[in-house]
Amino acid sequence: MTQTVRDDQRMDTHSEDSEQLKSAGGRVAGSAHWHDRLMVALACASESNLRQLNALLRTGLGIVLLFELGTWLKVARGEPALLHTERPFFIFDIALVGVGLCLTYFKWFRNCWRPVTMAFCLVLLASRTLSTLAIDQDAPLLLALFVLALGAAVLVPWSARWQGLLSLAGLIAFAIAAHEGVVEPEDLHRWLVLAAIGAFALSFTALKDHYRSQTILIDALLDKEGRLAKNEAMLRTLFDAVPDIVTLTRFSDGKLFEVNEEFLKRTGLGREAALATSVVQLGAWVDPEKRAKYIQQLMNEGRVRNLEADFRLGGVVAPYLMSAVVVEIDGEVHALNVARDATSIKENERALREAQERLHAQVEESADRDQRTRGRGARRARQRSHAAQGFRSEPRHNHRFKPARFSASPSQQHIFQRDRLLPAGSSRPTDLLEVLGQPRPARAAPAGAGSRRLRAQYGGRPHNEERHREFLPAIHGGA
Repeated sequence: MTQTVRDDQRMDTHSEDSEQLKSAGGRVAGSAHWHDRLMVALACASESNLRQLNALLRTGLGIVLLFELGTWLKVARGEPALLHTERPFFIFDIALVGVGLCLTYFKWFRNCWRPVTMAFCLVLLASRTLSTLAIDQDAPLLLALFVLALGAAVLVPWSARWQGLLSLAGLIAFAIAAHEGVVEPEDLHRWLVLAAIGAFALSFTALKDHYRSQTILIDALLDKEGRLAKNEAMLRTLFDAVPDIVTLTRFSDGKLFEVNEEFLKRTGLGREAALATSVVQLGAWVDPEKRAKYIQQLMNEGRVRNLEADFRLGGVVAPYLMSAVVVEIDGEVHALNVARDATSIKENERALREAQERLHAQVEESADRDQRTRGRGARRARQRSHAAQGFRSEPRHNHRFKPARFSASPSQQHIFQRDRLLPAGSSRPTDLLEVLGQPRPARAAPAGAGSRRLRAQYGGRPHNEERHREFLPAIHGGA
């Protein structure tokens, strides 16, 4: 289970490298130099790109097949006596090439192509070693080692460790041939040639690994740079799309490091000119005390929310709501500021206050009007009540209790004069209380209190109505 997880992780790593290598190869493919394209094709091959891997391995198998056929033809023409001995090895090697070619078409070959390729090279190396021992000649083995080492180093996209293992196997095969007497101990040049072949194969494989790693690194850096440029463009678009004024200033001296389009529009400055100046040089703060308060709050709390301040931008003074937060960039403290124009907010507040004042005045006027209307309605009701009883009540201009006065009609005046209750020729209103001999109250009391007191005194009924009803029968009876 652990081995499977490791294989999956290795395959994921190879897949990521392959994607980066393919993108890098696509960029280099447009180069005008053929050797660059060849180096990319050889170095950037990976098992994730199965088609490219199979193409390289099949090319290597084709080279081995041509080598076997060429050697067979050479032996048949130059040394016919050795053909009978060499023929089985040639047939075996050609059959081995056919088997290797068939294996490249299986799906599982993608996951284990390195061990299969190494096994193919070792079997082929053993066949050539046995053939060398059979014919007692070291030249075919040396030539086979040369083709196998260089072919694997150039065409097989494996690491230097696999190539080193193949080179070690070649040295062991040549050592076996030397031990059997096929190679003379004095033939040092053959050992030097074999060592040079192995060293070149290792160097070329290491160079491919380095080139592959550099290609992956360059591709990663280019992709990162592209993403950064894309993110920067996106942030710039969002930064400029903010309808408020947004600035990035150095905390120490107010130097502008970044501004948005709204700031440039309100100040009338270009981006280069704005970034070359500071807030202090622009004189944006109308009240220096507000700026000192703003800086002090930033130092203490690290942020400012909706600080009301007046700014002078482009020669125009307007109220703003200032918000800011402290950020650190490259080890230096900066302030990210957002200023929102509060002119419309102030106008809305003033309009709201005026509307409230008008509404309050209308409510008070309506209350006074209702009070006056209720007062006039009450007086008219009393007048209608008195008129229905045959008396005309004098108007009252307040709500304080006063004794009721009545104006006598001509017939009643005649009765009063006859009974000497009213002087002759007099039409003066007479107090009913005086006529009845009741004492006048010391002072006028409120309407409510006087009514309650008189109702209690006269049995719960208004005194004027009760006495009037008592008084009229006496008058008419006297008449």
